[in-house]
Amino acid sequence: MDLQAVIFDFGGVIAYTPTREKFDQWARDLGADADRFYAAFWDLRRDYDALKLDAEEYWARVAQASGFKVTGDSLPRLVQKETSFWTVYDEGMVGYIASLRANGFQTAMLSNLPPAMGAELRATHGLLDNFDQITFSFEVGLVKPQAEIYLHCCRELGVDPAKALFLDDRPENVEGARVAGLQAEVYSDWENFVARTIPAYALPETDEARRQ
Repeated sequence: MDLQAVIFDFGGVIAYTPTREKFDQWARDLGADADRFYAAFWDLRRDYDALKLDAEEYWARVAQASGFKVTGDSLPRLVQKETSFWTVYDEGMVGYIASLRANGFQTAMLSNLPPAMGAELRATHGLLDNFDQITFSFEVGLVKPQAEIYLHCCRELGVDPAKALFLDDRPENVEGARVAGLQAEVYSDWENFVARTIPAYALPETDEARRQ
């Protein structure tokens, strides 16, 4: 398929998505209604990730929707708790990204996320070293699945969109990438990626695949 680049979402691909049980426990700790907390967290997310809402306004709206209060003291704790939810990494994928670059592919991270999360990733030693390009939604004022965010990433890489493969755990973001002209696949888990996506796109094998 003459791929030149592989572009990765962050949450749900490079890092594990927090479980619903973790969200429910967080809501209980806050004294919030769990269902409304979970719904508001996601319903307001794209505006937060695009910096249309800052952290104070985002969390005020989540709190209002789900029945708890945000104070000046609690806001930093909410932001830090949220950040910690998304920093459990899939080491297999992290290592594979390094292998892709070693085999001549360009790599990029393209993610919807807010400033605090972006700052955490940029401060994490070594995490971003194997990416040729980083596109964070809050830095460009665009969010997936808007076509322009994928095209921005490809322009920064200097790659024709048709020669880039995008991986994301959300089908709507994968469809957005396809509309923008990229090749794209829904990422479910590491095992499925090794068994299906790697051979389908003639990507370099992992050590596990070579041993089989």
